[in-house]
Amino acid sequence: MGKLNKHSIIKSLEEEDKNKPIDDKTELDLDSTEKRTSLLYTISDRPPVHLTILFAFQQALLPLSSSLAISFIVADVVCAGNNEDIKTKLLSSTLLMNGVTTLLMVTVGIRLPLFQSAASDYIVPLLVMASLNPDQCNPSIVRK
Repeated sequence: MGKLNKHSIIKSLEEEDKNKPIDDKTELDLDSTEKRTSLLYTISDRPPVHLTILFAFQQALLPLSSSLAISFIVADVVCAGNNEDIKTKLLSSTLLMNGVTTLLMVTVGIRLPLFQSAASDYIVPLLVMASLNPDQCNPSIVRK
C-alpha cells in the first residue's frame, strides 16, 4: 500500500463521489471535501455580522496590550517610570506609528492585511543595558 498523504486522500474521496449515484438528497453546490471538514466556516463562508464585530474587537485589543507593555518597559529602562507625561507620550506615539505603518502596509506595501506593531526584539538589549548599571535611575548617586 502506498504512502497516504493529503492529495491521495482527497483524490480517493473524489473518486468515491463520482461513483455514487446522484439522487435528490445530494447537495450539488458543496465540494465533497467541504462536507467532511470539521471547520465551523469554510474559506467561502462569511460569519454573521455580530460575530465579525466581536472578532474585530478581539483583534484590536490584542496588539494594544503588547504596545502598552513595550511602552511601559521602555519607560522604566530610560528612567521615566514615575513620569506619567513621558509614559503617555511614549504610548501615544507607539500607537500612532502602529496605525501609520499598518495603513502604509495595507495601501502602498505588499497589501497583506497585517497589523504592524512595536517590535519587542529590542526589549532584551534594553534590559541588559539597564542591568549593567543598576543605579542609573538613582538620582542620589553622584556620577563622575
